[in-house]
Amino acid sequence: MHAILAGVQECSFRIIEEGLEVEFIARCRPPGNVSLLVREGPEKSLPKLGYAAESRVLLRATTSGRQLIGGFYLAIREFARSPLYRNDQWERESLADRFRSLVPMMNDGQLIQHLASLSRDELAKEVFKAAASHWVHFPDAHDEKAEFTRAIDYFLDPENPVTSAGMYQEPDEWDVPKEYDDWSLEQKTECVYQLLREPVNSWMGDKLVELTSPTIEHYLCLCANVADH
Repeated sequence: MHAILAGVQECSFRIIEEGLEVEFIARCRPPGNVSLLVREGPEKSLPKLGYAAESRVLLRATTSGRQLIGGFYLAIREFARSPLYRNDQWERESLADRFRSLVPMMNDGQLIQHLASLSRDELAKEVFKAAASHWVHFPDAHDEKAEFTRAIDYFLDPENPVTSAGMYQEPDEWDVPKEYDDWSLEQKTECVYQLLREPVNSWMGDKLVELTSPTIEHYLCLCANVADH
């Protein structure tokens, strides 16, 4: 959207999911119009895995730059605030994010100050309580391959008593340096700060609700003012 605003003649981006990719291609057409092509096809890095070789056009249209940018931007903003958007299936969550949800009455400074005042063992326990993780073991599996297969079965269906039969979970403790208790408060504070930046889930997506653009909003506001007059 910023590229279109800047007058770039052609720009594109791709979304890759489940072996397929959707490509959006925008070309600027004077005066102030944009032609849009949206097509779907096999992911280019997977050309020989049985997917159809041809791509298909999902949308071909020409519209004004204001309509295209406004439509995309406002739809993304609306989707980010809707119940259809599952941030827990996309967004990266840091340890700091997890603590913010657990103790919203604390600001970041108070949280860091509190955690830095704890001993090494106390800090490890507090962090583990906030973001516990475990290694999964199946001692009765006859070899490593069988144990791996059973672990996958469990993660795919953790509520099923069959997949969890014979399993035990080993706590995966957070790594706090052994010499932590001998450090200065400044060193402890830096260590806590770095811990809080660590991810606690497997997703790496941005926080969609925070993806805003003052440049685009200013442009849309100017367009609306011009239209009103």
